[in-house]
Amino acid sequence: DAVKCGIDLQKNFTQYRSLHRSERPIHIRVAIHSGEVILRDQDIHGDTVNTTARIESIAHADDIVLSEAVYQAMNKNEVPVIFIGAHRLKGLKHPIKLFRVRERNNYSIKKRRPETGILKFLLFIFFILLLFFVYYFIIVPFLP
Repeated sequence: DAVKCGIDLQKNFTQYRSLHRSERPIHIRVAIHSGEVILRDQDIHGDTVNTTARIESIAHADDIVLSEAVYQAMNKNEVPVIFIGAHRLKGLKHPIKLFRVRERNNYSIKKRRPETGILKFLLFIFFILLLFFVYYFIIVPFLP
């Protein structure tokens, strides 16, 4: 339910931004983690709260990022997510695996740039092959 709530939050903020374009847009980051908390004086405290705050600092505007604990407990068929890596967070001994909810139903206006690393590599290979072709078939035949 927490992940669905995060999606609803993002959808509502997207609608708000589309209706109030002349004003300063509001973008939020949603972080979701699971664990025990301490309720004291109408506030919550504990390691779970601190970990969630650290996860939120990694998220980008309009993102919903969740911990492995939430990922393990959720219905993976309802909400598509992608693994974004294991991150070392302040106050934790071990890295924590994080996941990001994929943009679904256009809850986020922001579009991510596709990965360009593979494209650069393919262009590099193409360039090397072109140089080889030019040298072997055009230059070598004219050498004495």
